[in-house]
Amino acid sequence: TISVEISYYPLVDRYGSAVSDFISRLEEHREVRIVPGGMSTVIIGGYDEVFGLLSGEIRRFMEKYPSVFTLKIANSCPI
Repeated sequence: TISVEISYYPLVDRYGSAVSDFISRLEEHREVRIVPGGMSTVIIGGYDEVFGLLSGEIRRFMEKYPSVFTLKIANSCPI
């Protein structure tokens, strides 16, 4: 099991709706646990499931918006 803390910064005027859309997309993936927070979101699950989700969703949003993502990845920090 790993956890990834992710922050998303869409570089657009209406960034709030893009962030909400990103979190909603993450929550559709039932194979992982999503813990939204005020400054970041934590994704918890198996390595392959988490990175499969991140690969697809980050690409989707980078193709749609100019974007900055920050990630912290751990296998030893349970939430």
